[in-house]
Amino acid sequence: MSIYDIKKEDLQEKYKYLLKYFCYVNSDKLCNELSYNKSGCCINCKHIIRNEMFDLLEQYNTNERIIFNNIKNLLDIHNNIPNKEYKTKNVINIFEIIYYNMFFIIIHPKFLITITHKITEIIGLEKIFVMNFINKINYKKHIFKYMCDMYDFINNYKKNNIIDQNMSKENIKLYLDSYIKFIENHYNINYYKNTIYNDNIDNIDNIDIDINNIDNIDIIIEL
Repeated sequence: MSIYDIKKEDLQEKYKYLLKYFCYVNSDKLCNELSYNKSGCCINCKHIIRNEMFDLLEQYNTNERIIFNNIKNLLDIHNNIPNKEYKTKNVINIFEIIYYNMFFIIIHPKFLITITHKITEIIGLEKIFVMNFINKINYKKHIFKYMCDMYDFINNYKKNNIIDQNMSKENIKLYLDSYIKFIENHYNINYYKNTIYNDNIDNIDNIDIDINNIDNIDIIIEL
């Protein structure tokens, strides 16, 4: 049995408790905020709630198509961005959506594998350029921190495991369980409002960077 045998509904049920970290009560747009009190609603959207017993999974399902379209739109424009720094900014914007909508890639494990490989490429080969660009314009440093933290988690996991699209159903479940532990630790929410991320780059070679291929990310999802 493979990754293709995993049912989205089963993953939604198993991991729906994670939705308390995010906010989907606004059905018109993605608010892209965390739920700092872990209630499933961010501070800015409290006025929308009319029933305190709202269903988190139902609210997420209402927003899933918006998440998909937002990621797809950023990928579609990537090839038309002529400047390398603006391409980098677009990459950060893509991962910002992922950061605030982590449940989306958990319940679509094929996309999670794709993101896993993309993080390995960007942070493994392009970290210095991305970091310097973000520091220069003071842009979304908490998203870069998330990407670096995810890269460290993936590297540690890969010491004893293979991560690819051919993983068995059992192995992808093990990967998801490990990934969830990383998420629960990472989204210990309080300090993310004003995170400033500094990195020690003394022992890293400066690498010329090309992020042109991020548009090849294939969102293989049946919505």
